[in-house]
Amino acid sequence: MAQFSAHIRNADVKNFNRITNNLKKFSNNEFYNVLQDGASKIVFKAKSRVPVKTGDLRRSIGVDGDKRNIIIKADMNYAGFVEFGTQKQKAKPYFFNSIRQGIRLIKKQASDKLRRVLT
Repeated sequence: MAQFSAHIRNADVKNFNRITNNLKKFSNNEFYNVLQDGASKIVFKAKSRVPVKTGDLRRSIGVDGDKRNIIIKADMNYAGFVEFGTQKQKAKPYFFNSIRQGIRLIKKQASDKLRRVLT
């Protein structure tokens, strides 16, 4: 029967503990900051894309929520009609394209920060 043994260097244990602690900090603080920053950029982009007649729809676009849920919203009752159009009005997408673009940015920023944490 073969026997195996492994030697774990003290430096490796210290490095593992450092990375683990950095991951805890990242999960508690940094990721939330990345989400908040991304949500702000999504709102800015949506507000810059929305067609404006009175400005009410633009003013209704915002962020709500807490550390567990970030909600990006457009609160006017006709927001969906502008985004998707109607039989009489052509669609003028401003909301979901901004969200898609923002999610890609959030993924990239989170990956970059996580990569730095692990090195």
